[in-house]
Amino acid sequence: MVQLKSGYAAVAVGLMALGLGACTASKPEPTVRSAGTTAPADLQLLCASEASTRFGANRDTILPVSSSQEGANRYRVDLTMAGEKAVCVISDTGIVESLQKA
Repeated sequence: MVQLKSGYAAVAVGLMALGLGACTASKPEPTVRSAGTTAPADLQLLCASEASTRFGANRDTILPVSSSQEGANRYRVDLTMAGEKAVCVISDTGIVESLQKA
């Protein structure tokens, strides 16, 4: 073991105590981002693709802007399409159950 001079030893012990104090686990508070379950990316993109087909919109102008889980096997995906909005409800197996302009 390396011997330290008394001043250095006190600093080393203090730093170790600070380091150990920082290691205590605390559960982070939920935020808007982590408050719920979002739809997987592939399901969001399926909704956007279906909106392009049904509404004749340019695929490049359709974006999923938010999503949330609705029930055990369904997701709601909010879309924006060149200034318009749409809501898509899709199953976890990729079946679009409803798609309507909002």
